[in-house]
Amino acid sequence: MWSFDPSVLPDEFEFSNNTLTCKSKNTVGYATTLVGTKVLKSGVYTWNVVVDQLSGSYLCVGILPVQNNMNYKANYYTQAYCVCSDKYIYNLNKITGDISNGIDTGDVLEFSLDFETDVFTVKNGNHFEYQGKNVRGKEFLPYFGFSNNNATQLSLFF
Repeated sequence: MWSFDPSVLPDEFEFSNNTLTCKSKNTVGYATTLVGTKVLKSGVYTWNVVVDQLSGSYLCVGILPVQNNMNYKANYYTQAYCVCSDKYIYNLNKITGDISNGIDTGDVLEFSLDFETDVFTVKNGNHFEYQGKNVRGKEFLPYFGFSNNNATQLSLFF
């Protein structure tokens, strides 16, 4: 389906379990983004992220629109479809529940990007479900955005 390339950021992240688990190092003193290597542009994609450990100001997870120069400056993140541990959501509408409790250790986030129905969905069990529309005809990369001095560990399941 898609995977993260650990060779891209070897000094900032520790990888294990065949790169399905990543952990940003405690020594990272600045915010970092881990971006997927496969462009999502047609069909249906589903994946789960387990928050094994959460440390830092925020964690944002979701999808970013592909930019031709792949230079993900702050202004591009306003176009992301994502949920964040600091209780913010971007370009998503509430279906059920709400993110007022944020995202925490032990949470399982379920993602579905369906170009056929033109919807991106993020669920966190019975806590919340958010959807973003108008994804058809666009290209995306899955991503994790970490705050500075973050020591979050995530596991991916497909």
